Amino acid sequence: MNEFLYVAVGVLWAILGSFASAIIPRIREKQDFVAARSECPNCHHELGVFDLFPILSYASLLGKCRYCQAKIPPYHFYLELSMVAGFLLIAMKFVDMTEIVAGNRGELAKLIFLLVSMFVTVAFTAYDLLYLEIPDEFMIPFLIIVFFLLSGAQFLPPGTFGHFVPFTDYEFLNLPLYQAFLWGLPIFIFFYLQRLVSNGEWIGGGDLRVAIFMGFVAGAKIAWLGLFLSYIIGSVVGVTLLYIYKQKGMQVPFWPFLACGLWIALIWNEPILSWYLKLVIV
Repeated sequence: MNEFLYVAVGVLWAILGSFASAIIPRIREKQDFVAARSECPNCHHELGVFDLFPILSYASLLGKCRYCQAKIPPYHFYLELSMVAGFLLIAMKFVDMTEIVAGNRGELAKLIFLLVSMFVTVAFTAYDLLYLEIPDEFMIPFLIIVFFLLSGAQFLPPGTFGHFVPFTDYEFLNLPLYQAFLWGLPIFIFFYLQRLVSNGEWIGGGDLRVAIFMGFVAGAKIAWLGLFLSYIIGSVVGVTLLYIYKQKGMQVPFWPFLACGLWIALIWNEPILSWYLKLVIV
């Protein structure tokens, strides 16, 4: 039964990944992404059912359009694969699929919450890599929905926000909404000051909303660790790209580093913090 659930949710998330890869360019071009049919961006032939199987269609067609043989942008394949990989990470690390099968509403609520967070993360990463900006079409509705979820956390099944690292000395701060704002507000100010000083060159407007997103998804403690890791990853990658391409003023999207830092902190916060404390104490 667990295996069937893994396959079913994995297939569903691959389909959602395919949907995200199709609507990303439409959002950019301000096109209708609800009613419009999928088509080849080169020959504009409407795609059939066998052209739209997530991952499998791209692999079977060798990355080419069935009708004009033009190359299909590979980000479609990578985005769909990333959605499935994200689901598997969540299923293995954060939730007990056996409890979900048994009807545990808390585990089911947590799974849905984290899957939606992963969907937004992967979609934003693809969009930022392609266009160097973060769209509000996904971000703002997500923030509104999660705000109300956090506000009514006491009415949700126990364990929905069990991945938030608690504050041991100040129990009242463990309320999910407090945790989110303990992170979101100071980092929003931190990002805003960078944007103000650099006239928008260091930090984009979308990154301000990303600060709130990180707090809503991970809570204060993990989000702080995620930010720290994202700057380390960004520095290493940025210096490497500068060394390889030797291009001054090169624009590098910041959200992918924030996303990596956030999910690395969510998944491995305990061993990272344990290693750090041992290093500092010694």
